[in-house]
Amino acid sequence: MRKEIKVIIGGLLFILLLAVAVFALLASYTTRQTEADVSRIAHVHLQGISELESERFDAIVDLRFRQVDSILRELARHDVAADHDKTAAVLRRFAAFQSAENCSLISDSGETETVYGESIVRLGDGSFLRGNLQAGRRAVTGAWTDSMQVIVYATPLRLTMSNGSTSIGMLWCKPMRAFRDRLFLNKTGGLVKHRIVRRDSSYIIGDGAEAPSYAEYLRRHAVPGGGETGADAATGFLQAVAAGGVYTLSAHVDGLDTNDRYCVRAVPLKGSNWYLVSAMSYGAIDKAIEGMNRSRFLATVLAVLVLSAGLLSVFAMYMLMTMRQTATLEDAWASAERALADARVATAREEAAAAKATAAQKEAEDARERAEQALKEAEDARERAEQASRTKSEFLSNMSHDIRTPMNAIVGLTAIARAHRDDAVRVEDCLKKITASSRQLLGLINNVLDMSKIESGKMELKLESLSLRETLETLCDIVRPQIKSNGQNFDVHVSRILSEQVFCDGVRLSQVLLNLVSNAMKFTPEGGCVDVELWQEPSARGEDWVQTHFAVKDTGMGMKEEYQKKLFTAFEREDSRRVHRTQGTGLGLAIVKCIVDAMEGTIEVQSEPGKGTSFHLRLDLERVHGSSDDLKLPPWNVLVVDDSSDACSAAAEALAELGARPQTCHSGEEAVEMAARAHATGEDFFAAIIDYKMTDMNGIETATKIREATGDKVSEILVSAYDWSDIEEEAKAAGIAAFIPKPLFKTSLHRALTRLAGAGEAAEGCPAEEAPPSLKGMRVLLAEDQPLNAEIATAILEDAGCTVEWAEDGVMAQKRFAESEPGHFDAILMDLRMPNMNGFEAARAIRSMDRPDAGIVIIALTADAFAEDAQRCMDAGMDAHMTKPIDVWALTNRLASLRVERKDRR
Repeated sequence: MRKEIKVIIGGLLFILLLAVAVFALLASYTTRQTEADVSRIAHVHLQGISELESERFDAIVDLRFRQVDSILRELARHDVAADHDKTAAVLRRFAAFQSAENCSLISDSGETETVYGESIVRLGDGSFLRGNLQAGRRAVTGAWTDSMQVIVYATPLRLTMSNGSTSIGMLWCKPMRAFRDRLFLNKTGGLVKHRIVRRDSSYIIGDGAEAPSYAEYLRRHAVPGGGETGADAATGFLQAVAAGGVYTLSAHVDGLDTNDRYCVRAVPLKGSNWYLVSAMSYGAIDKAIEGMNRSRFLATVLAVLVLSAGLLSVFAMYMLMTMRQTATLEDAWASAERALADARVATAREEAAAAKATAAQKEAEDARERAEQALKEAEDARERAEQASRTKSEFLSNMSHDIRTPMNAIVGLTAIARAHRDDAVRVEDCLKKITASSRQLLGLINNVLDMSKIESGKMELKLESLSLRETLETLCDIVRPQIKSNGQNFDVHVSRILSEQVFCDGVRLSQVLLNLVSNAMKFTPEGGCVDVELWQEPSARGEDWVQTHFAVKDTGMGMKEEYQKKLFTAFEREDSRRVHRTQGTGLGLAIVKCIVDAMEGTIEVQSEPGKGTSFHLRLDLERVHGSSDDLKLPPWNVLVVDDSSDACSAAAEALAELGARPQTCHSGEEAVEMAARAHATGEDFFAAIIDYKMTDMNGIETATKIREATGDKVSEILVSAYDWSDIEEEAKAAGIAAFIPKPLFKTSLHRALTRLAGAGEAAEGCPAEEAPPSLKGMRVLLAEDQPLNAEIATAILEDAGCTVEWAEDGVMAQKRFAESEPGHFDAILMDLRMPNMNGFEAARAIRSMDRPDAGIVIIALTADAFAEDAQRCMDAGMDAHMTKPIDVWALTNRLASLRVERKDRR
C-alpha cells in the first residue's frame, strides 16, 4: 500500500511541476509581447501629442502674425512709411491696444529701435532672425528685455528709422510666460512633458535644472539599451537637429528620484530655429503592465490549484479503501471536533453579545451628545433667523421711510409747482428740490442693487490704468457743490506719491471714496471740516507695487464704540435721533467693505461721539511704469506759500523731484518779504504757488502785495480745494496767472508751470471750469423704444440746440443710419433694451457698415448701471456709457467733448 501511495504522490508532484513550468513560460512570453506592443502604442500616442502641440504652436504664431497684419494694413492705409513720427504713433497705439510687451524696428546691421515698451537688451538668435528678414520671410525667436524673457514675432517691414536708416523688419514681442502657459499642458502628474530648445539644444522653455542643454541631459541620464550610451543618444539628437529631421528615442532615465522608462520625440517648429521635444513616461503604463502581470500570475496560480484539486480527487479515489478502514476513528475524531467547535461558537456568541452591549452603550452616549449638539445648533440657527428677520424688518422699515421721504417731496413739490405756475421763482425752487430728491432716491436704489449684486457673488473688479490725480479731482468736482451748500470746510492733502498711475478698478475706488466723503458730509454740521488725505509707501509685495493710503476725516457727530463693531454690517444704522433724521439705507459702508475686501485691502475706523470720525483705507496697487517718472522742470526758483506745514512740505517735495528749487513759508506776510528780498537781489522767483485759504492773509491778498513789491516779475498761481468760479473775477483782477485745484500732484504742478513758461499761455492760466462747446447744428439719432423716455431726451437735446430723429428700436436705428447720407448724423444715443434688435446688436451692425462715418459717436443711454454693463457697451464698439435718469449737464457735455475728440482724430 505504501508503494502505491508513493507512486501516486510522485506522479502528482511531476504533473504539478510541469504545469507550473508551462504557465511560467507562457506568462513570460506574454509579458515581453505586451511591453513591445505598449512601446509601439506609446510612440504613436506621443507622435499625436507632439503633432498637436506643433499645431498649437503654429496656431499661436498665425494668430500673432494676423495681429501684425492688421498693423501693416493700418500703416499702409495711412501711408506713413517715410514719416517716422507717424509710424511710431501708429505702432505705439496698436502695441498698447494689443498689450504687447515691446515693439521695435531692426536694421540690416542688427541695430534695434524700440518704439514701444521696454528695450530689447539681447536677441536669442540674431543671425537667424536677420537672415529670414533679409530673405523676406517671417520668423519667430526669443529675446530679453530688462525685466523678462519675450517671444519675438518678426515680419519684414521697410520703414524709416529715427537715425535715418531703413529697417528690414518689425519685432512684435509678447511675454514668454504667457506663450508658455497658453502652449503647454505640463501639469503635475501628466504623462507628457514638453520642452522647446534651440538648434544647439539649449533651453527656450523647459527645466534646465538637471543640465545646461537637452543634449547634455541625455548624455548624463539616458540609458537607451542595446549597448548604446547616453553620449550616443546625445550625438544622435544633435545630428537629427542639424539635419532638420525628426528624432525619436526609447530609454531609461536614471539619476532622478525614480528610474522610469521614457519615449522621446523631437520635431522642428515652423518659422523658427526651435525644436519641440516631447517626452512621455511609461510610468503609468508600466504600472498597468505590472497589474496585468499580477493578474496573469494569479490566474496561473488558480489554474495550478484547480489542476491540483483534480489530481487530488483522483488521489482520493485511490485512497478510498484506506479511508474506509479508518472511518470509525475519523467519526470519533469528528464528533470530538464538533463538540469543541460548539463550545467555541458558544464562547464567541457570549463575547459578541458583550461587545454588542458595549457598542450599544457607546452609541447611546454618542446619540445623546449628537442630540445635545443638534439642539444647540437649532437654538443658534433660531437666534440667527430671528436676528436676520429683525434686521430685514428694520431695513424694510428704514427703506420705506427713506424712499417715501424723497417720494413725498417729489409729489408734494410737483403739486406746489403746478399750483404756482405763474410764479417762476417758486417753480424754479420746486424743480431744484425735486431734482435733489430724485438723485437721493436714485442713490437709495443704487445701494440696494449694489448690495444685491454683492450678496449674489456677481461683483467683479475691472483692473485698468488709473490716474490718482484725476480720481481725486473728479471726487472734488462732485462734492464741492454740496460742501458749499452745507457751509462746510473741505481740503485735500497729498504727500509722498511714489506712482501717480496705478492699476485699479477706477469705478469701484471712486464709489468707495465718494461713499466715505458723502457720509462725512452727511454727519458733519455747518462750519465743520471734511478732509481727504492721500499718501503712498513701498509695498511688501515688491517694487512693482505701492501701498496706497486714503484717509477721510471729519469733525462731525462721531460714533459710539459698540456701533463701530457692526459698522460694516448690511442694513445696520446707529440708533440715535440724529442718525434717524439722516437719510440712508445702512448699506453704503457694507458695500464699501465688500469692495475693499475684493481689492485685498483693509479699512479701519476711529471715532468718538462728538469728536468726529476717521476712515483709513489701505490698498496695495500695481504701478503703471513710465507714467510721470520722466517729468522734469528747469531749476526755477519757486515760492510755496501755505499755512499748513504738511501741504507746504508735500508741494516742495514734488517740485524738488521735478527739478525745481522750491522755497517755503507759512504766511502771506512772510511770502511778501521773501519775494521782495529776492527781487532786490535780482533773483526773482519764477512763480509763487499760494494757497487761497490762509488765516492771516488770503491768497489773493498775498498775490496782490507780491505784485506791488516785485512788479510783474513773479507769476502767481492760486491753489484751492474750492470752486474757482467763486473767486475767479477777484483773482483775475489781482493779476493771478493760473489756478491749480487741489489735490496737488507732480503732473498738475508740471503742467501749470510749463504753461507759464510757454509764450502766450500765461494769460490762459486761470482755467475755471470751461463752458461746454455749443451743440447748435448737431444732428442726433435717438434709439429708444419708450415714447415718454424719447420725448424727454428729445426735449433736452433740442433745448441744447440739437436736431433729433427718433428710431423706435434697434432695427429702425440701423435702417435710419443706413439710409442717411454719410455725415448726416453727428451722434447716436442708443438704449440697450429694445425689441426686435437690442442696443448692442444695433451698435455692432452700424460699426460693421462700409461707410466713411461708421465710426460715428455712439453713446449708450440706459438704466443698466453696473460696471459690467459699461464694459459690454465698450466691447460692442460704443464710445461711452451713461445711465438713466438723464443728467442734462453730463449728457450735453459728453456729446460735445466726444464730437471734438472725433474731429481731432480725423
